Order: sequence, then structure tokens, then C-alpha cells
Amino acid sequence: MALIAREFLVGRTLSSVVASSIATPTVTTAPAITSCSLVHQDTTTFKDPLGSVISLSSTIACTCNDDWMAGVGTTVGSDKSITYTCEVGKSTTIAVSTAAPSAAPVPTQCANGANPDESCFNALDLPDFITNWWKGNESKCGDYDGFADCWYAKMTPYSPSKCDQLNTDPACTQPLWKDFKGFNDVQNFYVTWCIWNTQGFFLDMYNAVGNAAGPVSNAIGSIDQVTALDPPNDSTSPWEYVFTALTFGLSLYSEGSVLVKAFLRSMPQTSTTLHSVMFPSGDVSGDVTAWADVADELGKFTTKWQKSIGTGLPMVQNNISAFIPLHQNTPLAGVRPALDDLTSTIQQSVAGYVASACLNDLNWVVTRGENIDVRSLQKAGNLNWDTGCDSDYDGNGICDSYFYDGTDTYSITDPQNMATDQKSIMAKLIGGESPFTTGKILFTSGLKCTQTCGKNGGCAPSLDSSDPSSASCLSTARVCTWTWSDYGPFQAGCANLPDKNAVLPRFGVDPCVGSDDMSRSVPWSYLGGGIVDNDAPGWWNGQSVCHNHY
Repeated sequence: MALIAREFLVGRTLSSVVASSIATPTVTTAPAITSCSLVHQDTTTFKDPLGSVISLSSTIACTCNDDWMAGVGTTVGSDKSITYTCEVGKSTTIAVSTAAPSAAPVPTQCANGANPDESCFNALDLPDFITNWWKGNESKCGDYDGFADCWYAKMTPYSPSKCDQLNTDPACTQPLWKDFKGFNDVQNFYVTWCIWNTQGFFLDMYNAVGNAAGPVSNAIGSIDQVTALDPPNDSTSPWEYVFTALTFGLSLYSEGSVLVKAFLRSMPQTSTTLHSVMFPSGDVSGDVTAWADVADELGKFTTKWQKSIGTGLPMVQNNISAFIPLHQNTPLAGVRPALDDLTSTIQQSVAGYVASACLNDLNWVVTRGENIDVRSLQKAGNLNWDTGCDSDYDGNGICDSYFYDGTDTYSITDPQNMATDQKSIMAKLIGGESPFTTGKILFTSGLKCTQTCGKNGGCAPSLDSSDPSSASCLSTARVCTWTWSDYGPFQAGCANLPDKNAVLPRFGVDPCVGSDDMSRSVPWSYLGGGIVDNDAPGWWNGQSVCHNHY
């Protein structure tokens, strides 16, 4: 404390000498010091008599009567306890406490900042800590852009740093545990960590969107070569649908999905304005009439979204009414998970939307065996016909022409050619080391879409920020479920299939649609009740599956 050195005699009029480089000391008089107390003193900045700016870090101090201040001393007792004292002069001390004033006891998981814990934002009561700090310092932060900018300048050794912007110089310096010592060191570290981590998270999103632009554009532009599906040429696809598909890429099946979902879920509580900025809807350049246009114009979209992310960051960082709720509801107080997978995830999300649109345009349907593990069914035997699933599922969940998501089995059927085996299409869509899209995006998400939007196929993608994990209509494919209870192949819900597919509601059509085989009349990839001997109605036993696979 002692940039101002005073000599005191207790109980009488005192003289104080202001220590400075001024040749002639300034002498004043003051009343006697009769009482002192320990207090917490926030970081302060002031000028000495020569005009130099001096900054004192947050600490404890001794305040005495008549606005005098004294030095802080300590005495260690035989039991290792520490008595804090206010030192007056060179020999007189006033004992004021047996412990320094401190915040609530530090939770065990927060005591080592070398391994930040996500629970510490709430465990350390940082909402109240930040609120109180801002109340006491907001008026002193006029030269800064807001809370985070001011905090980094006043409460850390990392100035200059810029944590409320992206891609700036100076950058946002990562806080180190060893740099925070003294009163409220744990709280100060975690506030700093949250500011730095938030900037890093926004930067991850910004880079992921930018990095995905090229691969997504290439995938959309070459979908016919990649999958052998012809992309729609005359269907309108509002830009916001593709934009929403990009957004889903941040919330589905990625390494950082927990953090991103928590972030999206916190947005309404954080700021309605911030949510509309971060995830805007609407058109960039109007509707497009061909997927080639989507590929060509995707750069505009990603540029717009990157700008939105950059605009959203200072809205979070510099306003405690947004900063506090965000960190109360996300794990940003902990170690930020790597989001390196986001680029490929965004690509697969958009590709899943495009692939489903292609299937709809071709009037193909996704078929589903409810609660059926086709591989287990095949191994159990006792089937009316062979599914072809003789080997285990690969790393993408594929077995022959089927995809298994852990609950249901899916495939693809062309109602105009029931004999067509879609094995090669399945492999191109969701197979290989770097699949075009994933089975969960194309099939499982498509089922969720049919269950939530009220119709089967063709629903617009939408993002529910209150629960991103329930994202629906990333895939807009028609999903029809095989039935085990009646004569039709599909359960109710596929009534809106085009009229040319009217042959599907019943079996017994000879020959197979799309085939000259007079003896087979069950669609390829069929997984209804007729496949099992003891479950099939008697007349089904005379049917066999349409195929050209074997």
C-alpha cells in the first residue's frame, strides 16, 4: 500500500510526509489515529504528484479514522495462525483480525486452475461476484468497450488484449493460473478464463463455418457424381433452409456437440437480440432454382454467418446481462472441447438436407423397420427370404442395403422399381471413411421430421434453440414404416405418396413393379411381418421379395 509513507505518533497530533521525488516535502497535520480496520480494496489507478499513472492491484488494506490509511502487517503465532495488523509508525500495531477478509471457501474442484472445472462459474458464485465488480467499476471503464474489455485491462496482467473481437491485434491472451495471486485470486482467474474461453469458442465457430464453405459447395455441386442421384433442377429451395442446415452442423453429432447445444439452448435466456443476430433467418439473394446455384452462392451465406458470429461476440462479452446467463448455462468455465470436427459435420449436415431433397424429387422413400435389428433377424433365421445382411454392421452402421441406428433399421425404396437394390446408393450416401452424409442425419433425422412437422416429407428445416438436441427436418425425406399387423406394407402415415406409387399399399401385385419376374411381389428392403414364417398371414407365404441382387 505504501506509496504514501507516513510516520505516526498514537494519541497526539501527527505529522505526515508525502514521499516523492519533489525536493521539498509537503507537510500536513491530521487528527490522532485511534482505530483501524481491515478492508478489501479493489484495483485502483491514480496519478502521483509528478503525473505518472500508478496502478495498485486488488488487495487488503487498513483504513483508519479520519480517512487515514496504515500499512498491513502480519504476526505468525505458535500455532501457525496468522494475526493481521494495521501498522502505525515503526513500532505501534493495532490487531484487527485473525484472518484476512475473503470470499466464501473455494470449492475443491475450483482450487486448481491448471484444470478448470465447468461447474466453477456457479460454484464460485461468479454471477454475484461479476455483478458487484461491475457496479463498482463501470463508471471507471469509460475508455473501454464494456465489461470484458475493461476486466482484461484492469484485472489481469495481459493488457493489451482484445477479447471482445475476432481476428484482431492484439489477440486475446490465454490466462495462466500462476498469474493470479492474492485476494479473490480464484474468482479473478475464472472470470478471466470464461472471457478468454468465450472468445475462443466464437472463433472456433467462425473458422468452422469458413472452412466448411469449400467442401460443402463442392459436395452440393457434385451430388449427382457422388451419389448417382440427380439433384432437383426445378424445385425452389429458400436460402434459409440451407442456412439452417449449416446451423444444425453445429449441434449434431460433433465432438463439441454438448457445448454447442448448451450454447444454443442458453441463447433465449441470454438475449433475444443476440439470438437473432447469431442465427438469422431469411434470404441472402432470394430463392434458388437449382442446386448448382446453391453451390455457387454458398460463399455469400458463410460470409453472412461469419459476420453474424463476429457481431454476436461483443454482445456477449461486454454486457454482463448476456455474459452471466450464457456462462450459467454452458460449460465454458471448463476446458473447451476441440471443435475440429465441425467442418466435416457442417458439410454432412448440408449434404443430408440436399440428399433428402433429391430423394423426394425422385419420389423415392426411406423405409423403416421399427425396433428391428436386421442383422440379429438374419442370424436368428426362420425367415421367408434372405435379407442379404450376412455380415456385421460396419463403422457407419451399414449392413448390405440397410442402416441400423441402434433402434430401427432403414433402407431406400424406389416405388417405381421395387426390384432395385439400393446397396450402391447407400454406400455412396453414408458409407466409407468420409461419408457424404450420415445415416443418423439422413434417416433418423428424417423420421423425427415426419413426427414433428405434421406431414411426411417436404417440411422446412427449423432450429429450436430451446432444445437443439431435438433438431428436426434437417432431412426432409419421406419415411414409411413397414407394418406387422395388416396386409399393407406400410403403416398409416404414407398416404401422401404420389398416385403413381399407389401399388405399394397392398401386396399381391404380379409381376414386381419394375421387373418381369412374375413370381415375386414384395418390395426390396421389405422388413414387415411377412418376412418371418410364424408371423406371416397364410397367403403371404406364397410371396417372395423383388430383387436383382443375387
